Amino acid sequence: MKTLGECRRMGIPTDMRAPCIILLLIGLVSHAGAASVAIEYFYLEGCSDCDQVKPLLAEIEHDLSSSVSLTYIDVRTSEGLERFRHYGFVEVPAVVVNGTVKIPKEEITEESVRVAIERSLSRTELEDNSSPINWNIPFAYSLGLLSGFSPCLMAILGFILVYVTGSGTGMRSSLLNSLIFGLGLVAAYTIMGCCALFVGMSLGGFGPYLAIVAGVITMLAGVNLLGLVRLPISVDNYVRSSVRKYSTTLAG
Repeated sequence: MKTLGECRRMGIPTDMRAPCIILLLIGLVSHAGAASVAIEYFYLEGCSDCDQVKPLLAEIEHDLSSSVSLTYIDVRTSEGLERFRHYGFVEVPAVVVNGTVKIPKEEITEESVRVAIERSLSRTELEDNSSPINWNIPFAYSLGLLSGFSPCLMAILGFILVYVTGSGTGMRSSLLNSLIFGLGLVAAYTIMGCCALFVGMSLGGFGPYLAIVAGVITMLAGVNLLGLVRLPISVDNYVRSSVRKYSTTLAG
């Protein structure tokens, strides 16, 4: 990346220096964004243990220069000592990775520092890739609302109306029957869903295959209702006879 001085030494015209400055700023921003994990190294001049840890951290910084930034903090300074005490350390050297992983003196090794860096990098990637809004629940409710207009529910609508209007003698009784019917339907669907969940969990690795089979059956039932494909199994006559039977019984 060319600096402004290099642009001048190379004889770049004045009107071309602005793009050169822009490229320089882009390079600085890219470099700052690449150093996603901050390493704080607390040391003290004349400390033999600190002299042993310093080259270890320098080697790690050299190997992972695009992913880490190493900061040397002298505990003899007031700011350094305050930050050192803030992390709860009592001895130097000490290392803090990404402000969350604290490595005291007796635990500082190349392996421990690298593991802490890898965990911090993976955690940062997950946070960057995670969606700030979980749309799964609103999407599921929207599909549930849309399913209320399905031909399956429309087919039993007549049975529901006959049951509600024919089993009571007044408006209050009809509303009570409709409420009981609705709660019973919700409870039945909830129990069936829990049973399906427990079955899927008990199957272990076969759970995804069960979901595929259920999806295929649902798609076949849907195209059959649309009339695109005629299945050899039909329950239309059974449904009609059941509705006729119960509607006649409830109506008296």
